[in-house]
Amino acid sequence: MLVTHAKRFGTRLHSSAVEADDVARVRTPDVTFHDRHIDANGVEVIPAPGHSPGSTCYQVTGADGATYLFTGDTIFHRDGRWRVVLLGQGDPGAMLGTLDVLAELEPDVVASSAFDGVTAAYELGDRRWAACVAQARDGLERALGTRG
Repeated sequence: MLVTHAKRFGTRLHSSAVEADDVARVRTPDVTFHDRHIDANGVEVIPAPGHSPGSTCYQVTGADGATYLFTGDTIFHRDGRWRVVLLGQGDPGAMLGTLDVLAELEPDVVASSAFDGVTAAYELGDRRWAACVAQARDGLERALGTRG
């Protein structure tokens, strides 16, 4: 599908340099990155290791003026709570660092590829994103046995 999209729409595949070799098994990335930055299209690229070494979140301001945060599987809303999951190669320390970075953001809408319900997009409304991240951190710390 990635090759088809590239041919049909001229898409360019971006990948964290950490996982570029794994991604290349499906399609060679056109762009690799190491650090947090804003790309040429105004998308903020936020490395978010923890779930996996090359996890990445993306934040962008939409045409409507709202700020959208795309978190992939790094942090997501399920069963009424914000959560994180570490894969086999996940790193708890890196995830805690990622949560520190994410807590500083102020998105209006968060979209995750892992979710329950009818939509992957969660409008925060009056809820502060930092409180959502704190809820996920609490769950991780409890799972790790570092919080009572």
